[in-house]
Amino acid sequence: MYLKESYRISPKMICISSIFDRHGNHYSLVREEDRLFVVTLPPLNVIDYSIRCNGYNLKSALDTAKWLLGKNHLCPIVVDPIEQIILFPTRSRFHEDNIWFNPDHIKRTFFLRARTLILFMNDFIILDSRATIFFQPQADDSRPI
Repeated sequence: MYLKESYRISPKMICISSIFDRHGNHYSLVREEDRLFVVTLPPLNVIDYSIRCNGYNLKSALDTAKWLLGKNHLCPIVVDPIEQIILFPTRSRFHEDNIWFNPDHIKRTFFLRARTLILFMNDFIILDSRATIFFQPQADDSRPI
């Protein structure tokens, strides 16, 4: 595993989460399709940097998501509209245990009592809580647009 000073989220990114070093510095643990590394910035800073590379910022991405979806909690955000990269959180974006997932890499989820198993193409993660984001009610396709 290696350290990077900055990182722009790519379509290869599976998830990004918080990690702290022994001095309490807040870093990001980034899991991509073929590698795992640490970025010396917190996840929200990495996400904001990636969004700013596309001409807007994290606040405007959150505001747009809330406006479009009509909810204030656990909104997915568009990081890159050209590459079609969308991330969604497992908890409040300010919570240290929050993980941001790229849904393109999630193949299947399983609920194991109070845990959630998330399968990717070549890896998996077990969340210590029942992630309600994975069983949101589906939209009713019979409604007019």
